Amino acid sequence: MNGKLAGENTRSFTPSVFDILPYLIENGGENDLLIAVGCRNNLPDTVTNGWDFEKIKYTPGIYDNVKLIVSGYPYISNIQTAPDIKMNNCASKLKLSQIISGII
Repeated sequence: MNGKLAGENTRSFTPSVFDILPYLIENGGENDLLIAVGCRNNLPDTVTNGWDFEKIKYTPGIYDNVKLIVSGYPYISNIQTAPDIKMNNCASKLKLSQIISGII
C-alpha cells in the first residue's frame, strides 16, 4: 500500500485480511494499492507448494474476490420510513451501527 508491504499470504487457497489503515495517505490524497501474485519458485522451503502429479501446470493467481472494506465508520443498519400524506410529511427512524475491531 503506497509502496509499503501491508501483508502477504504464502498459503494456497486461504483467505487473507490486511489492515491498510497505517499506510493510507489521508486528507484526500491519492492512494496506490498493489496486489502481486508470485510463483512457487519464490516460496520458502517451509511452505508446501501444492504440487502433485495430477496437475500439468502450476498456475498462480487470484481465484476469488478482492475487496477493500471500509470499516469503523457509522453506517445505517436499519431504516424505517412512514409517510403522513395529510400532513405532507414523512417520519423516519434509523439505527446507526459501527464496526469496532471486526465486531458489529
